[in-house]
Formats: sequence, structure tokens, C-alpha cells
Amino acid sequence: MSYIIYLSKFIDILIWFLGGFDGLLLALIIFVSSEYISSVLLLFFLHQFSFKFIAQWVSNKCVLFLLIGIANTIDTLLIKNGESLRAITLWFYISYELIIILENSTKLGLPIPENFINFIDGILKHFKGENSGD
Repeated sequence: MSYIIYLSKFIDILIWFLGGFDGLLLALIIFVSSEYISSVLLLFFLHQFSFKFIAQWVSNKCVLFLLIGIANTIDTLLIKNGESLRAITLWFYISYELIIILENSTKLGLPIPENFINFIDGILKHFKGENSGD
């Protein structure tokens, strides 16, 4: 029974470190999961699946979430005025995961609707313009 309490405390600390469980973090978790599934399917399709890939993928995603925690720490403890760096970091990695999902889908032979690509391109340009002050 005490393991459940320790696991609960660990999850609480992890969520605090990541800046809370909001919509952006949930979206990133969904995109990371989708990217993993699409990558595994692509590697099976290409007959290149390996456990080395899994270890590398887990390491990359641990560092990804570590960077989000660092961005949150900078926002809350150093800058002390909101969640701007955390939000920018989350949007960057959401965009990155989406690009990988689209690349994997096209490599698997799945056509991507042009309207969907234009929509994603518009969103990325919009947020790029907002962050650069244009």
C-alpha cells in the first residue's frame, strides 16, 4: 500500500515540475504518443524495428519533458511573471511532434489532405509571428 502513496507523491512532484496538467501538456502527451505509434508502425513497415530505437526514443522524450520542466522553473522561479517560456516550449515540441507524425504518415503511403497541411502551416506561421513580435 505504501508504494501507491510514493507513486502518488512522485506524480504530484512531476506535474508540479512540468507546470501543471493543462491543455497544452495534455496535447503534447497525445502528440508524443501518436508520434511513437506512427514511428513504430513505420519501422515495422520498413523491417527496421529494434529495441535500440525504443531506448533512444524513451531517452529523447525524457529529455523533452525535462526541458519543459526547466522552462517552467525559469518562468516560475527566475522570471516570476507567468508561463511564457513554458508555453513557447510546449508549442515548439507539439509542432515538432506533428511534423514527425506527418512525415511518418507520408512514408507509410498515407496521403495528407492539402487543406490539413495548409491549416497546420497557417497555425505554425501564426505562432511564429506572435513569438517574434511581428
